[in-house]
Amino acid sequence: MLVEFITDIDSPSGYSNFARLFIRAVVEQGIKCKITRSKHDRTTIPMDEWWSNNIVELLHTDGKPDIRMHIETPEFFRPARHCKNIGFTFWETSKIPSEPPPGEPPWPAPQYNWAKQMNYMDEMWTSATFAVGAFRDAGVTVPCHVVGIPIDISDNIDPREIPIRGVTIDMGDRPIPRDQRPIVIASVAQWTWRKNLEDAITAVCTEFLSNEVILLLKTYGTSQNNPEEEEKIRHRTRNIKAMLGLRNLPRIVLLQGTLSDDHMARLYNSIDIFLSTSRGEGFCIPTAQAMAHGIPTLATGWSAFTDYVIPGETGWLVDYHMEPVVGMPHIPWYRPNQQWAKVDMNDLSAKLRLIYNGLRKDEPGSDVHSIANSGHCLIKKQYSRQEIGKLAAKYFEESLS
Repeated sequence: MLVEFITDIDSPSGYSNFARLFIRAVVEQGIKCKITRSKHDRTTIPMDEWWSNNIVELLHTDGKPDIRMHIETPEFFRPARHCKNIGFTFWETSKIPSEPPPGEPPWPAPQYNWAKQMNYMDEMWTSATFAVGAFRDAGVTVPCHVVGIPIDISDNIDPREIPIRGVTIDMGDRPIPRDQRPIVIASVAQWTWRKNLEDAITAVCTEFLSNEVILLLKTYGTSQNNPEEEEKIRHRTRNIKAMLGLRNLPRIVLLQGTLSDDHMARLYNSIDIFLSTSRGEGFCIPTAQAMAHGIPTLATGWSAFTDYVIPGETGWLVDYHMEPVVGMPHIPWYRPNQQWAKVDMNDLSAKLRLIYNGLRKDEPGSDVHSIANSGHCLIKKQYSRQEIGKLAAKYFEESLS
């Protein structure tokens, strides 16, 4: 069996991050693979050691594939003859793009009808149970499989230790005992309306004082390593804090440069609480990575989060209400006839305080430590490279049978 992956392999985007994790998981199952570049993001990131050792061979493997898998958004799907065609994509609202809403102009190109594009494939694979319902509601009829996303799990992380090894980014990397520094609350997300970092900032700054927490945001704008975009984000952050009209607000640390996968792993070891206030996710790799590092994790109680953030068992989910999809006019497949979730700010603040109090008690057997440990174990059991690789190999074999 030869599987050809059509993808943007070396960008910092969620699709590229997933492609690197997934293809490695498949290769490690002994499946012969090749990669064809489909570049969508002009930014590239340094490859980790495994990819540095294998990328050239994967890009130059010869032979006609038995299976072609597109890991990209469906408008780029181009099924080939004489092989199985599989699309792997994600979605984060109540339904995928199909026909434009009544009264709206037609799509700029017919391939923006994602439901039709998916139905050109032999199968669709995706990352979360929630997404299959969104596919079906829009008229996708081909077989769909939920595979998940492989998450790198560091064997040297002790999930009983939450989580930092006595070092904080904010204080110049000086070794500081955990009980003598502020708690680090962090979110890793692009600055977009969907990711909703505005509510994360508001909740942290209205609930906590400067001596209690630091808010760390690993973020970027419409493009990475862009000084103009970085200044816009700094300006937006200052405006949110100014509108609160409060003093003694927590410090907000913005990390906006591109980080390699290795440096992202180090970043997670500098976090005490992970937070996602996203309005909707197809999976959310940063949230699962935080859980894999044993970090207490809080997320919006809707979309893909519900596959692995189990309230009271592996993490905390925030109450929400549904609202029309707006605020993303630059992305054509988001439309107000779709819905996504807005976090309840009171519930968000209360649960952040609950986790904070549990960490400050620093009792190894506390509920916060126990839940974070269970989250680590769930990710390791269901989303390790080995488990996802075995599931993918099974589905590939079934596809050819």
